[in-house]
Amino acid sequence: MDQSAEPSLISSVTRYAFLLGLAPFAILFALAFLFPVGQLVVTGLLDSTPQPSLAEGYLTRVVLFTYGQALLSTLLAFALGALGAFLLFENRSRRLPALSRLSLVCFSLPSLVVVLALLAVWGRSGWWNSAFPSLAVDVYGVKGIVLANAFFNFPLFLLSLGTGLRGLDRQWEQTSLAFGAGRLRTFVSITLPRLWPDLRGAAVVTFLYSSATSFVVALFLGGGPRATTLEVAVYQAMKMDYNPALAARLALVSLAVSLLLYFVFLRRDWFTSGQESLSEQVVPVYAPRGAGTRIALWAIFLAGLGAMVLLPLLALVAEGIAAVPALEFPAWFLSMRQSLQLSVLAALVAVPTGLAFAYAERLVSARWAKLLLGFLPSLPLAASSLLLSVGLLLTYPEWMAAGRGSLLPIAIVQALGALPLVHRTIREGLFRIPVSLVRTAQSFGATPFQVFAKVELPGMARSLQLAALIAMASSLGEVAAVLLFSPGEVSTLSVELFRAVGRYKFQEGFGYAVVLIGLLSLLTMVSGRKRVARR
Repeated sequence: MDQSAEPSLISSVTRYAFLLGLAPFAILFALAFLFPVGQLVVTGLLDSTPQPSLAEGYLTRVVLFTYGQALLSTLLAFALGALGAFLLFENRSRRLPALSRLSLVCFSLPSLVVVLALLAVWGRSGWWNSAFPSLAVDVYGVKGIVLANAFFNFPLFLLSLGTGLRGLDRQWEQTSLAFGAGRLRTFVSITLPRLWPDLRGAAVVTFLYSSATSFVVALFLGGGPRATTLEVAVYQAMKMDYNPALAARLALVSLAVSLLLYFVFLRRDWFTSGQESLSEQVVPVYAPRGAGTRIALWAIFLAGLGAMVLLPLLALVAEGIAAVPALEFPAWFLSMRQSLQLSVLAALVAVPTGLAFAYAERLVSARWAKLLLGFLPSLPLAASSLLLSVGLLLTYPEWMAAGRGSLLPIAIVQALGALPLVHRTIREGLFRIPVSLVRTAQSFGATPFQVFAKVELPGMARSLQLAALIAMASSLGEVAAVLLFSPGEVSTLSVELFRAVGRYKFQEGFGYAVVLIGLLSLLTMVSGRKRVARR
């Protein structure tokens, strides 16, 4: 579809009327995201409060650990995801639908649930260490953090590289092989350059998630001060020491690195790369030829998948089902109610905001405006909900104190955290609507507002539904905003799970985790879709 022709579909006056109606969402984004992030930058740069801990090398240690474990997490996620992509997509495996859905489940689960699942197997009292004490595994420290981050992010490589492989025209590879080039040389010289955008995007997003949004993972699996990440340090500086200047400086480092990676490496169309070009006519080129090789590769992949994903999920569900009856009904029911209230509020903020940016991008004619409107909603990818919460506390201290116990500021933070995926989902649905359909409605006398209400909104219905599910699922697993804004007044399932694990009441935590998984599954079934998005 020729997007450049779209603005001519309506008059300039009507276009300005639409844009004026979308302005409140842009103002909300500026007040709730751009200003707080700017305040973090200003405070971090200009505050002159002495920080002895920084002079002693504390910042250096935290930075090195944060990005060191993020690099290891990216490499492990790549190893499992890339191997799975070649085995499943290159061989057109019959296991593809089931394992693809499993990978999406991994991507969608809240951080706390994954932490508890890993502890159920690899913790000090977990299944493996209890059954084989002589082969005990210590999951705390960098090993546990890397394992959890890889659990979340290997689907990025599996699905991105897999769909990239399925979308390639293999004539070049077949020609190269026909002229005597080996498969390795063919892959390096022909296939890898064409897969590079997918690989680069998955690697950068995995690195960002592992370094900038792994607060809960590092807090519970770190195992001590040596395994402190920037996010944990920000939380400790703000929550325990109440040192806003130190929190801002630490947050500034995380923001600077994340934004640099985002600007340098990510492309605005990465979230949709490879999704429109799938083909069932692909001739596999790199499928293992010998039965022994295939068996060995499948054994490696399934062993990694089992140790990292399948066994932990099985242990979590088994322990959780047994622990649910012991939960106090009023407590978990009230937590579930507040979780649902927050998730609905987050969706009510995120979906209209994402729609406003996508529709404004469709309406404007200037290329720079289109690029800006497509780029801004992706910025929260570089700032976690924890950093944004600290920014709000520094920018609006009186309002935050007056709103203590209110769900709205928490929902706004959670909505902004989900906005990048929400916006991309809505944008794809909007730009898939054919221009000819809009022209036909106009030729029958429909006004631009009638076209929007009766043609474009129904055409985006599935995308809007999925976007709402993404926002709700993201809200259900988020804890940082609640802990910083209203730790005593608001109690969600994730917060109760956080408190249970923090008190080492793992059986209670298993019960809350299963309730949370059940709620996520119910939302998915109600939506009629099998896809949910993370944390």
